[in-house]
Amino acid sequence: NYYNSGNTAAASEITIATLESSVKAYDYSNLGIANVENHLNIRKGPGEDEKIIGKLPRNAGCTILDIDKNGWAKIKSGKVTGYVMSSYLITGDEAVNLAKKVGSLIATVNTETLNVRTDESLMSDILTLVPIGEELEVKEVSTDWVKVSIDNDEGYVARQYVDLSYSLEKAVTVEDLADTVSSIRAQIVAYAKQFLGNPYVWGGESLTN
Repeated sequence: NYYNSGNTAAASEITIATLESSVKAYDYSNLGIANVENHLNIRKGPGEDEKIIGKLPRNAGCTILDIDKNGWAKIKSGKVTGYVMSSYLITGDEAVNLAKKVGSLIATVNTETLNVRTDESLMSDILTLVPIGEELEVKEVSTDWVKVSIDNDEGYVARQYVDLSYSLEKAVTVEDLADTVSSIRAQIVAYAKQFLGNPYVWGGESLTN
């Protein structure tokens, strides 16, 4: 028995075909993926004059709740529920296939508490415990174990206690986006202030000399 013996030799890398058959294609029902260069505006109502309440980045995923006769799709993604033009969404089998290419492989814990171990063996030390529903970034998948990233470290979880799925980037609210931009601006200003008072030299290539 592999689990009782702690024999890691049995944990050979599985084929892509085997992995695909056991992994959910995406985390959304009625999947839509943003087909834009930068981001897709999410509006409060169906219309170009409606207030923008969020942004759906390129290749980000959403659940399509409804599409009206004018082509406006009501979607939900992350914390945002609003409207986008359906012509800017990839749907159906094309969306499923794209999700496999652009999505991140995620392991979701399906048991009450799961041990993350230091090696592919039940005899190895426990690195930490994670609760049911926790999502872990997958690094590698073998027959019986999944290597995951957690708290800037890496460990192993028994494959039977996680559900593998492809996770797509989600929408961001206008408020969250503004907070991010403000934070970046503040960082730029703080960095520039370090060099106040330094002498200016024509054609100079250094911020300090």
